[in-house]
Amino acid sequence: MFKSEGSNSPTPKKPSSQKPSKPNEKLPETKGTGDTASIKAGDATKGGREFTGHGAERANERGFSSEQIDNIINNNKNTRVKEIDPEDGSVTWRYQDKRGNTVITNEWGDKVVTVYSYPQSANGGNYIPKNKKGCKM
Repeated sequence: MFKSEGSNSPTPKKPSSQKPSKPNEKLPETKGTGDTASIKAGDATKGGREFTGHGAERANERGFSSEQIDNIINNNKNTRVKEIDPEDGSVTWRYQDKRGNTVITNEWGDKVVTVYSYPQSANGGNYIPKNKKGCKM
């Protein structure tokens, strides 16, 4: 897999932010687990990794929390894979856990470019928890 979106790509549209119309009204729940509904471009994980616009959108869409992203990177540093885009020579790193949860960072590992789960069929492309009961990492 090669990086198709980079720091030189145009900034993707921001996801629409939903606000309750009544004081006690609940917002619709997001897919997956964790604090994903609040991730925006420029936000950072506790580990100091900044989200690109695309990375924030994909984390929200696929149910990855900042904590889960840090865990995937921290626990898979020894097996990360360097990927070089043949078109522009840009470098990314792919961190993937044993369940297929994947984080792609920039060359220096300080920006989250995208997140996904592979194979997509395992959980509809969303974050795959440790067990089927939805336990967090």
